[in-house]
Amino acid sequence: MGATWRFRIMRQDGTSSFIRKAAGKVFVGSIDQALAFAQRIQRHFDQIARRVEAWSLQQVEPQEQSGRQLVCIQRHENPRGWRCQIEAHARGMVPQADARR
Repeated sequence: MGATWRFRIMRQDGTSSFIRKAAGKVFVGSIDQALAFAQRIQRHFDQIARRVEAWSLQQVEPQEQSGRQLVCIQRHENPRGWRCQIEAHARGMVPQADARR
């Protein structure tokens, strides 16, 4: 059984919004399935989308041989920042999450 996912489209003009599958159905699947669906969304919105992000709504276990690096992003205690954790060894705080970069 996979995780439940949300997809966020980042537009060329710097705006963003979460999008859904047709009829408001939720997407449930593995990491690979979610990233493949995000690529389909990217191709569909080719001219206006800078990127499409796949956000899991639960903890997901990365696949050992995927070649991807897991990044965990959580809101910081102060409302202005985010906590980013990359692997188990590196931790940091990002003052502002800027979608335009």
